Amino acid sequence: MRAILIEDRPDRQKLFLSDIENGIEQLKDIYNLDIPSGQDCRDIITAINDEKFHFDGINLIMIHKSSLSSIGINYLIKLSQGKVTLVFFSGNIDQLIYDNTNIECLHINSKDFYSSRLIPYIKDFIADLKPHVLELKNKDWKLSYFFLLRQLFQNRVIEDDYEEKHILTQKIEKIKTILNIKEKEDSEILDFISKETDKIMATI
Repeated sequence: MRAILIEDRPDRQKLFLSDIENGIEQLKDIYNLDIPSGQDCRDIITAINDEKFHFDGINLIMIHKSSLSSIGINYLIKLSQGKVTLVFFSGNIDQLIYDNTNIECLHINSKDFYSSRLIPYIKDFIADLKPHVLELKNKDWKLSYFFLLRQLFQNRVIEDDYEEKHILTQKIEKIKTILNIKEKEDSEILDFISKETDKIMATI
């Protein structure tokens, strides 16, 4: 597996990775990770915004979102569908956004992106260990979703308004897709949540 990290502000890498011993060196030493710099980086960004760049053989694209035009962002999303995991990072991203409808795509704040989780995630991805992209935000991301899913079920039970129930059901179905939950009956799902939550808590 191959990955590329496109960052037009290298000083930010140094700032956010300064708390990690030899963070920059560790990042640059990752096998099969391309980190274009200087004019090469600018040329790639220009080519993306002009809808002319192709990431042949790349499985993971991580790019500074603010360096792209709306055309460039949409081009990357279309180019990546069903083929590539895509991570947009920016200091202007206030809310974590994850979408796995047609593409594995994460929008994440730069400070959260450049954390101690970044290097292990990239290494695991390249080694084809199939880490979930949400591990960039939280190693125990599943636990948060299980707690949220349980709360949504509880809210739906006590909700009287039909439209609100429908909204809650949509949220539940989306999280079930993210967690790859196959059980269909509410009781089965809640039992599954309890068992999986206990497993995770036992490792913390």
